[in-house]
Amino acid sequence: MKQGSANAIQRRLTGAFLLVGIIPLLALETARWLGGGYWLMLLLCALPMALLAYYLASRFARPIVRVNRTVEALIHHQDPPPLPVSRCPELGSLARNVNSMMTSRKQFEQRLRASEAAARSTLYELNERQRALDHHAIVGITDLRGDIVYINHKFEQISGFGAAELLGNNHRIINSGTHPKAFFRDMYRIICRGEVWHGDICNRAKNGSEYWVATTIVPLRNPACDVDRFMSLRTDITEQKQAQERLRQALDAAEAGARAKSEFLATMSHEIRTPMNGVLGMLGLLTRTELNDDQRHQARLAMESAESLLVIINDILDFSKIEAGKLEIDDIDFDLPSMLGDFAEAMAMRAQAKHLELVLDLTGLTQSMVRGDPGRLRQILSNLVDNAIKFTEQGEIVIQARLVGAGTEYYRFQCQVSDTGMGIALDQQQRIFDSFTQADGSSTRRHGGTGLGLAVVKQLCRLTGGDISLDSTPGQGSCFHFHLKLWASQQPAPAPLPEADLAQIPILVVDDNSTNREVLQRQLSLWGAEVTTAGDAAGALQRIDARLAEGHEPPFAVAFLDRLMPTMNGIELGRRIRQNPRLDAMSLVMMTSISNRGDARELTAIGFDAYFPKPTTLGDLLRALQVLLAPRGTARERPLVTQHYLNSLPLPAPQQLPWPADCRLLLVEDNAINQHVIHSQLQAMGLPCETAAEGDAALTRLRQTDPDRPFSLILMDCQMPGRDGYATTQAIRNGEAGEHYRYIPVLALTANAIKGDRERCLQAGMNDYLSKPVKLEDLQQKLQLWLCGNHDPAPAAAAPKPRLAVWDSAAVHKRVRYKTERVQVLVEMFLEGAPEHLRQLQQAMADKDLRQAIYHAHTLKGMAGNLSAERLAAAAGALEQHLREPAGPVQAGPVQAGPEALLGAVDEQLLQLTGLLKDYLRGAAVTPR
Repeated sequence: MKQGSANAIQRRLTGAFLLVGIIPLLALETARWLGGGYWLMLLLCALPMALLAYYLASRFARPIVRVNRTVEALIHHQDPPPLPVSRCPELGSLARNVNSMMTSRKQFEQRLRASEAAARSTLYELNERQRALDHHAIVGITDLRGDIVYINHKFEQISGFGAAELLGNNHRIINSGTHPKAFFRDMYRIICRGEVWHGDICNRAKNGSEYWVATTIVPLRNPACDVDRFMSLRTDITEQKQAQERLRQALDAAEAGARAKSEFLATMSHEIRTPMNGVLGMLGLLTRTELNDDQRHQARLAMESAESLLVIINDILDFSKIEAGKLEIDDIDFDLPSMLGDFAEAMAMRAQAKHLELVLDLTGLTQSMVRGDPGRLRQILSNLVDNAIKFTEQGEIVIQARLVGAGTEYYRFQCQVSDTGMGIALDQQQRIFDSFTQADGSSTRRHGGTGLGLAVVKQLCRLTGGDISLDSTPGQGSCFHFHLKLWASQQPAPAPLPEADLAQIPILVVDDNSTNREVLQRQLSLWGAEVTTAGDAAGALQRIDARLAEGHEPPFAVAFLDRLMPTMNGIELGRRIRQNPRLDAMSLVMMTSISNRGDARELTAIGFDAYFPKPTTLGDLLRALQVLLAPRGTARERPLVTQHYLNSLPLPAPQQLPWPADCRLLLVEDNAINQHVIHSQLQAMGLPCETAAEGDAALTRLRQTDPDRPFSLILMDCQMPGRDGYATTQAIRNGEAGEHYRYIPVLALTANAIKGDRERCLQAGMNDYLSKPVKLEDLQQKLQLWLCGNHDPAPAAAAPKPRLAVWDSAAVHKRVRYKTERVQVLVEMFLEGAPEHLRQLQQAMADKDLRQAIYHAHTLKGMAGNLSAERLAAAAGALEQHLREPAGPVQAGPVQAGPEALLGAVDEQLLQLTGLLKDYLRGAAVTPR
């Protein structure tokens, strides 16, 4: 404080104030002293704080620095040591995280190095494989359009094209044209489905040469799993194909020497068949004359012996079968029930010699006419039944046949031959079908045989689309089951027997053999009869008395009695029945497996009406019932109805067909006997015929014929001296006999000695063929086809004849015995299959695939024929004929229809037929047109 201020304060405090005085120098001194102390204290406090701060900063910053250095080392791909973990929670957590990161990084780097090593190894291996593949395989990749996007060097080498010429071009640049379009269409259909395709392809190189490659095409998929490329791996197999071709040429050369033998054998076959034709032809004419029973029986035996000899000749002289070591299968129309009945009748005598029952059960046959090889079927049955008779000492042998409709074009024929013989042990059943094998070696000594029979049977079954099996129990018997394929026949069923009215007719069957009773009962029931059965004579008498008590007189219209029965046999039972006057109107039929001399006289004396050996054919059985059920005046024309009696009934004369006016036939045949036989057959049919002994004479006769009275048809023998039938026909087709004879129908007379003979006839220009020996029925049928205009219409008419029916409903109902459900099944199967065949036919014709087109046209014709769709069958037949012989003589006419017009006719007829069939299935009343 200043001195003035102190004086003032002193004055104010003079009175009532306290006076305070401050010495400025002292005050300032104290302040300076306090300030110095403050700074000293501040210094003394700041130094420890600085030291403490430095210490703390150093302690916390050091771990962070280490983390920073570690991270920098990791950035520079160094391998720093792990960080020490601080006791500080935050720094310790940071250190642990960094250490964990380094550990994970090391593991990842290890995996990465391992993966990189594996990738390098795989890449190296792939490179090696590609190098090896490039040295061996031809690799190419195309896109979906077929444009080439990749090829390897091997591709360039074999094709002759450079990479610049191939890449971006379509694969058709190497197409050789060897394969049809259908080949590539099938291939693309497979690979476009994502499937792998394998096959052999013929390609064309740049220089024009062809090479073959075995090809595998693999579809390649993109990340979306869609196929976007195709990789083809090819192997050059040109040398292999060339080796195969050289081998084929070598085989052809080796077979060239055999052809002379084959032709010689065919000629010898013809020379042997010619007299056989005369024998069989004359015997056939003889059986149509008036003969007594013994003469007819002798003529029939001679006919059967001659036919058996002909079968042997066929087997011996069929050179193609001997060379190939296998049997060829024929394809002809035949009556199945008739064939089986004739076979059983022929085998019955051998069974009867051993007192065996031979039972034939045909109730499972729903179709009469079929197409196949009856000779081979008879051979199969003959082996099986012959063995059954041979190895059966007592009991029965049952032949049971069924026909199952497996499709619209074919049937499955199922047959079993069972016996009650010695049976076959299980261990021997495995080898029973091997060659030179019999179940029991001792049987060879007792029964003979080579052991080849069942091996041949198995081969025949397989050649006919089937197989054979065996069920057998030693001591109880054996049962052979076999099946084979029989095709649907286009031929009409044989003329049926006059129908006997068996509806509600009471019939009694008495037989101690249950199989015989069941078979006969089923067959009679199918014909509408009311059948009662009995297992012995006592049971039969009880049933007769019961019917009499009910007021039925006579109790049964017909009684079938077995001869051999226990207690009371059939003869004694017949006597008991005839002793009752109330049973006089009941017809008695004796059925026996044993025939003895004098049986007919004894049975007639007792009062039997008929007498038949077992098994009895369906035809004989039905004809006997027709006679027995006829009015009394005609039913007793003979004291006893037998097979001889039925065979002695007048045969219907050949039908006098309404042949065209001024019809003349020319027979070209060098053998005088054959000329006489065929001339007699034609004369029996009311057809005039002239003959020529060889080809040149036939040409001369044709050229010299009055133009106003031309020949209508030529029957041409194939094997003749000088100009044979083939050359003569070709000369006629070339106009050497005159332009008006270029298209005359020519029917070949062929021995059919070797496979392909029929095809050769058609290729030579012949219209049809007849196999020697010529049967009257076959000759009449062929002449009706070609003279009366009932054969398939010529392609000149693109549409079928108006008189044909779109669908003959009545005919198809009659064929299936008026069972509507069967007709419905046939119609449904047709509607399901026919449109697909038409589609494939159209596609095949578009692709010019002749073989497939013929197949589908033929299939459509068969399906339509089975359904009695006459117009479609005719249209499909005309198309098939045109495809087989597009320039053949059968195509003659003023207007030639092309294949497109014929295909259009098939399409149109199928459309009409489909509408009718759908209406039928809907239950609409459709009148067949």
